[in-house]
Amino acid sequence: MLSTMDQLFNLNILLLIPPVIVLVGSIMKKSPLIVLFISSLAAMILALCFQHVSLSNLFTATVEGFNVDILKETIPSLDPSIITDDVASLLNRGGLYSMYNSTAFIFYAFFFASALEVSGSLKAVLQHIIKYLRSTGSIVFATLVTGFATICCTSNALVTFFLIKDIYGDIYKAKGLHPVNLSRSMEDSVTITEVLMPWTVSGVFIATTLGVDNFTFLPWAIFNLGGFVFSALYAFLSPLTRGFGIRKLEKREGSNSTDPGQTPSV
Repeated sequence: MLSTMDQLFNLNILLLIPPVIVLVGSIMKKSPLIVLFISSLAAMILALCFQHVSLSNLFTATVEGFNVDILKETIPSLDPSIITDDVASLLNRGGLYSMYNSTAFIFYAFFFASALEVSGSLKAVLQHIIKYLRSTGSIVFATLVTGFATICCTSNALVTFFLIKDIYGDIYKAKGLHPVNLSRSMEDSVTITEVLMPWTVSGVFIATTLGVDNFTFLPWAIFNLGGFVFSALYAFLSPLTRGFGIRKLEKREGSNSTDPGQTPSV
């Protein structure tokens, strides 16, 4: 495979510039859109300089995704037999069109969440459950179950965060629990479980990128499954462990205006 890549592309250390831009931008906490745009622009310039791709093929790959047929035009002496099915499967991807499914999922999820929010149906159902929540364990476990059920319906983590924060933010504050507990519960029940479901935005992206069906790697996703379990255990065992893993809300923190349900980053 490596020898094939060496024949198809002019590999050199300067080709590391685009990923380095992304890495440095992430470390410096710069805007993802700006960082990705600069990285993509650098990659396009490098393709023109080192891979000798025509401008028309460059823009075609940007919109429709890269295709090995571009290499046949770029390298007239190329032996087609070296482009095996595995190589083609690895290289034929990307482009703006490939993001259509994820983008459509996001829009549909927000439409669905808007309907839930305006109708108040989700709140009405959960209000009957919330009034029975007394202990830290029951509150955290209810958050975990609600988060998982909601991500299954909305298919988008960001939408789910807004809904869960709106529902449980006040009860965490009322029970003296720090907002970080709510944030962690949402992460454990939404962010790391979303990739396991093939109908969610992250699930579609991961399955497409890895080329592996979600349910195929599900049994091996120990971290994704374990987060939910350990988050619940920390909460239920907190009376025996003197609150280990559970942060309480200090009086001075409870008296300020901090939003009790700040949405975690994704």
